[in-house]
Amino acid sequence: MGGMPKEVAQCIFAKVDADKSGEVDEAEFKGADHETIFEECSKPSFAQAVAECDKGAKDGKISEAEAVACLAKQGLSPEVAKCIFGKVDADKSGKVEEEEFNKFKMADAGSCFAGGPPAPPPPPSSPPPPSPVGSAGAAAGSAAGAAAGSAAGSSSGASSAGASSAAGAPSPSQGA
Repeated sequence: MGGMPKEVAQCIFAKVDADKSGEVDEAEFKGADHETIFEECSKPSFAQAVAECDKGAKDGKISEAEAVACLAKQGLSPEVAKCIFGKVDADKSGKVEEEEFNKFKMADAGSCFAGGPPAPPPPPSSPPPPSPVGSAGAAAGSAAGAAAGSAAGSSSGASSAGASSAAGAPSPSQGA
């Protein structure tokens, strides 16, 4: 089961519950700065980030390669991780220092996720979308194909209908 770590949820609740009643009422909920509270409760400290990510040079800074490897453990693609690193590394030194890390707001990484996951391919039974070039010709071709199919169906239907009416109905020569 995924979701938010218990510690983060408890931190958020404690910050929103301004009167410390153990319950969050409507006024507390509406009055809370949700973005700031989430940021404060979910973002690790720089010391925690370095302890988890600074695996190479062990220089107290986080390189792009270290950040990509560290964020991959959290399920982020290398492209998203590099984008986030580029936003955190404000001085473009190739290393994230404590001051940069502390100034970075997680909301600033939103554009790294803007594309979202790729759309799934259409089901195999769906016809391809019509081409914008020559769509009138394609429509005419489709209409002609449908008409030909109908004509073929009705001609075979006509011959069977003709056969059954010939068997069951009097012919003009038999007289009515």
